[in-house]
Amino acid sequence: GRIAGQVGQRQRGRARRPRGLGAGGIMNVLGAVAKGLGDVVLGSGPEDEVSEQVEALLERIATGFIPEDRALATTRLKELVTESVASRAAFGRLAFPVIREVVVEDASDVEAMRGCLELLHLGVRVEPHSLEALLRERGQSAGEEGGEGDVGPREAAESAARELDRASVVVAELFCRDPQNLTMLFGLLSTNQPVSDFYTRYNALKCLNSLLLVHAHAVQTHVLGSPTAVAKLMDLLGSDDSMEVERNESLLLLVGLCKANNDIQKLVVFEGCFDHIFSIVDKEQRSGVIAQDCLELLINLLSQNSSNQLMFRESGHLRRILSLLPGSDGSGSADVDPRVSFLALEALNVLMRPPSCASDGDLKATQDALCSANCDLLGKLVGLTCEQWRREREEEASEGRGSSYPVLGQAFRTLSCLLLRNAEAKDKISVMTTRWTVSHTYEDVPVLLAILLRALNSRSKFESYAALEVIESFCDANETGQALLASTVHDLDESDISAGEDASLGTFGTNLLRALSGARPAGRRQAALVMSVLLQGSVMAKQRVGPGVLSKFVRAITGGEDDLLRQSVLKLLCLWLQDSQDSVSKLFASPSHVPLVVDLVVSAEGSADPATRGLASVVLGMCVLAKVETKPEGSFYTSSSVLDVVSKHVGLHRFFCAWEDMTASTRFKRGLFPPRTSKVITKREVDACFASGPADGVWETIQDFFGFYSIFSHHFCVSLRDLHPAVRQGVVSSYSGPDLNQDSGLASPTSVDPDFVRKLKDEVKQLRSRNESLATDLLNMSKAQPPPQQQQKQEAAALEPSGIEPAPRREDQVDKSELLASKAKQAELNIALRESDKRVDALERELRSREAAVEEGSARLVEAREESSKHENDLKDLSEAYSSLEEHSHALGERVRELEAAAAAAGPDPGSMAAAAAEAAETAKADLERRLAVASEDLERSRQREGELTSAAAEAERSADALRARVRDAEAAAAAAVAHNAKESDLAEARADFDRELRSKEAEHALEVDSLREQLQSCQLRLEDAERAAQVAAGKAYTEEELMAATEQARNEATADCDEEIFQLETRLRDMQQKLEGSRGSEEAAAAEAAERAREEAMAEADESMNDLLVCLGQEEKKTEVLRGRLEALGEDVDALLEGLEDDEDDED
Repeated sequence: GRIAGQVGQRQRGRARRPRGLGAGGIMNVLGAVAKGLGDVVLGSGPEDEVSEQVEALLERIATGFIPEDRALATTRLKELVTESVASRAAFGRLAFPVIREVVVEDASDVEAMRGCLELLHLGVRVEPHSLEALLRERGQSAGEEGGEGDVGPREAAESAARELDRASVVVAELFCRDPQNLTMLFGLLSTNQPVSDFYTRYNALKCLNSLLLVHAHAVQTHVLGSPTAVAKLMDLLGSDDSMEVERNESLLLLVGLCKANNDIQKLVVFEGCFDHIFSIVDKEQRSGVIAQDCLELLINLLSQNSSNQLMFRESGHLRRILSLLPGSDGSGSADVDPRVSFLALEALNVLMRPPSCASDGDLKATQDALCSANCDLLGKLVGLTCEQWRREREEEASEGRGSSYPVLGQAFRTLSCLLLRNAEAKDKISVMTTRWTVSHTYEDVPVLLAILLRALNSRSKFESYAALEVIESFCDANETGQALLASTVHDLDESDISAGEDASLGTFGTNLLRALSGARPAGRRQAALVMSVLLQGSVMAKQRVGPGVLSKFVRAITGGEDDLLRQSVLKLLCLWLQDSQDSVSKLFASPSHVPLVVDLVVSAEGSADPATRGLASVVLGMCVLAKVETKPEGSFYTSSSVLDVVSKHVGLHRFFCAWEDMTASTRFKRGLFPPRTSKVITKREVDACFASGPADGVWETIQDFFGFYSIFSHHFCVSLRDLHPAVRQGVVSSYSGPDLNQDSGLASPTSVDPDFVRKLKDEVKQLRSRNESLATDLLNMSKAQPPPQQQQKQEAAALEPSGIEPAPRREDQVDKSELLASKAKQAELNIALRESDKRVDALERELRSREAAVEEGSARLVEAREESSKHENDLKDLSEAYSSLEEHSHALGERVRELEAAAAAAGPDPGSMAAAAAEAAETAKADLERRLAVASEDLERSRQREGELTSAAAEAERSADALRARVRDAEAAAAAAVAHNAKESDLAEARADFDRELRSKEAEHALEVDSLREQLQSCQLRLEDAERAAQVAAGKAYTEEELMAATEQARNEATADCDEEIFQLETRLRDMQQKLEGSRGSEEAAAAEAAERAREEAMAEADESMNDLLVCLGQEEKKTEVLRGRLEALGEDVDALLEGLEDDEDDED
């Protein structure tokens, strides 16, 4: 008794120690999750009795020596923990040291361990949906105070259940604070413990799963710090000795541990988890919840983990996961569970879809592996999704379950991932065809057309949007493909649009316009979205679309009250008009287009979804920003006239408020800031995809997770955000003044006054500054006044909690004269702006005409000055030439007159004549010599040139000789190479002949070995015959001569057979050696090696045969011993008989 009291005191002290935490410590640990449990955790009031009762039961469990008493205390404590919130809170404060001591120190008591673990599981268990409800209530209940009114029994039960769940969260948080507790649980998972109990491991796994749900970070941190935790879980997962429930619980625990934790993912894969996953899937026959859990674990391991993806590819697991696709055996039968196929396709998507795919290199490697000849995933997916006969069989097989559409939609998503940034796959699918029903017969149609038909006409929204993703992936970074598909979209006659089922299938664009003109709202929406994909970012595609197609899509806005259809068409118009003045001109070509868009801004003002008004405002803003100010023939609007319509019928304030309301919506913000981490699929998304009916929130769950093509995509939202300030600036510039680059239609005046031009410039500058100030004031007034709906919503939101009706404010009671005055002022400002705009327009046109006249006059003046200067220079040159000619003529006249006077005075003189003749002869001779010198110099230069040419020719000849030598060397080298190749080919043929001969020798040797075996079998048969003969003869009385003769005959036959077989083996060995020696040729080394190998094999065969023979001889000796025993049993003296036989042998020798 004294010892029990001391132990109880020690246990009570240990159990009461956690009370020192206090309210502050516990609330710091739990935070907002433990709100509402302050009184319970503090232990005030009636809860003290509950705490004492729990403490007493824990003391009985810790210090009891009788197993029945401990079991009763455990059962009673389970009841308290299950029923009472106070008991569960007291259990969280007091029970952990007791449970740890029982599990660790009393490990031999298996029943006590099991009871404590079950008790712990009851204390920390929280269902997933209950935890989500608690997290939702935490935000809703913040700030709510006051007492509760009367509630019914159902509400009271739900409230009690929520309180118990809150207490379980508290207990789990407290348990995870101490690392020793988690170490204890993971230590129980080992199968080689001294006390290894199934229920102990099972309850420990359940406790860990519950703790992981509440406090995942603590459990994951402990696993990373433990060197054996992952190994123990993998042993349970892959061991054949563990039971299925243990395997399933460890599988669920691994699924939770691997979520968003790359380090644990790498550890699990290093332990061989991929092989275990596919092994379990095969054991489960590719169906059931366990196979789905395995694939969910596989997806968690591959998500955003480059090393795991690399190991998965290099280990050959891609083909194993392809075997889980429907019809993978080639028969087309759905032998795989649809949910398993769905998750297998999702695993492929994780490998290829960013951001799950870690890098572009991983994406390219995975796509190349899946598109290779071994996998051919592209052909399988096309056959699964587009072949109509296969689809009809699938729909018939799954009729009533709706299981085929999610799998086909997931296959479309995988196909889109396979086309992402893959030019080769895009080229392949653009020329592929498939079987389709056309006029009640199957014909080959393009695969892209079949995908379009599924996107437009599918009964499943999941499949329809997934097919749209395929078209989007095909058009991404493929402007040529976009233009090719867009070129098929042209005007259709009414007969083509209203064609029935018996009509031809038509082209891609024909079916697109048929869907737009059809009666299905979903098909019309999808047609607008497909057209948006075709035109996004491609100027070439916009140019190739037919001229009347834009009008067809604009007229689709008027159909019904389908906001999604309107938003789809408005997004298409935004993409169509962006950076394309030609498209804006097409929009202005009809008088009804702009009023339709303006009516959407005005009429949709009371709509709950601001996207329609905002997108319509964006379309009008693009029209204003395009600066289309000329009216070609057939056009009804310009950018300025559109701005006038907006100002008159909408107002700039409402125009920009509609745009800002759209940008402030949740849908726009979600598209502007997409998630940077990948979402991992869970059972919730899988169940939503396979839901048979349109339940509330199902499609929202699917679209939120899979991120299907939406109105506000990331690229579109970014472009709208950047476009908003540009439109504001464009409006301000439009009011500030017209474009000065426009051509003027006024005739150029003939006279220009510079003073008048300067006066016009000053006036234009003043008017422009005045217009800019007026436009700025107008925009400030628009920003200062919030929209009426926003004011009403703010006032209603402010007065709603108090329940007081909004009283009329003093400002509202004032007469509306101020509002009317502001509107009148705004109208006056608009009129003044327009008048000044017209005045500035006229003045600037006159200014431009006068400036053009000035420039033209200046140009003419410059040309005249240049011409006059040219003429003056010519006249000066002519006058100088004439003066020089006159001087020369005058000098010649004076010389003639002097010569005539001298001749007349002197008369004729023969001496002078001779001297003159001699002088003329000398002059002629000198001239001749000069010419001869020049000719000799020319001759010398020609000789030098000839020498240079000769040397150049010699050099060219030497170069030609060297080139001929090189050619001869090249020919010789080529001949040598040919000879070497011939030699190599001969050598290869010799080697091939040698290999063939060696294979034939090996075949002969095998035949010989078979014959030897047959001989041994015949020898064994003969020995068996001899044994039977000896057995028959055992009952007879033999004489000594007969026994000796029989023994001698058997020995001689055995010896002869042995000698004959040895001789045959030696003969064949010699023959083989001779054949091997004869087969030696150019390849002596290889032949010698082969011969040695053949010899060793032959010797080995011979040794084996000898051993067999020796065994046979040993059996003969055993049989001889048997005969000897039987002879002795008959009373014969066997030794004497043997001595007699030996004597006879000696005599014969």
